[in-house]
Amino acid sequence: MDRTAIKKKAFNIVLDNFFVCWKALIVNVFILVIQVVLFNFLLKGLNDSLSQVFYYIYSFITIPISFGITKYLLNLIYNKNPKFSDVFYYYRHQIVSVVILSCILNMLFNVGLLLYIIPAVIIYLMFSMSQNIIIEKKTNPIEALKMSMELIKGYKWDYLNFLIGFLGWIVLCFFTLGTAFIFVLPYISIAQNLYYIELKKIKKVKY
Repeated sequence: MDRTAIKKKAFNIVLDNFFVCWKALIVNVFILVIQVVLFNFLLKGLNDSLSQVFYYIYSFITIPISFGITKYLLNLIYNKNPKFSDVFYYYRHQIVSVVILSCILNMLFNVGLLLYIIPAVIIYLMFSMSQNIIIEKKTNPIEALKMSMELIKGYKWDYLNFLIGFLGWIVLCFFTLGTAFIFVLPYISIAQNLYYIELKKIKKVKY
């Protein structure tokens, strides 16, 4: 896997489509801002149990948007005329599947954390392609998890190195008080989707 070529391609895609990328990503930022305002200010006086209930409700409501943003970015990479409506696609289609998949992933990752960091990292890598798979193949959550394990097989260490390579960019965001985030977020998002696409080519997977 040519990780450098993938990152270079992602860099160029973002340069050429900066505002197109942010057309979708701004929704994600908006969700995070609402979350901060709700749970750090407006609902701060609630007891812990009630606050947790509201947090989980909010999380469930916003799950389809993360899948919609990935769909939007994949359409951008494939030159399939991404539309803002893609961001909300999973409120109308496969909503049960994407919510179940997200819950399973969250549960597995939390189990990994209970076993300390390394198992959590391994679990994340094993199922890192499941979101893309359920979007492109329109399969069920369990099948998406199985296919992710098969797709990433032999490339977990390579993908981890790929992700570690973005640490410098993340550090830059801190040094620029978040200003670099404006470019880094779409850059990393596009790069991760490109890695998935290249991995499909290597494994000769078509769907």
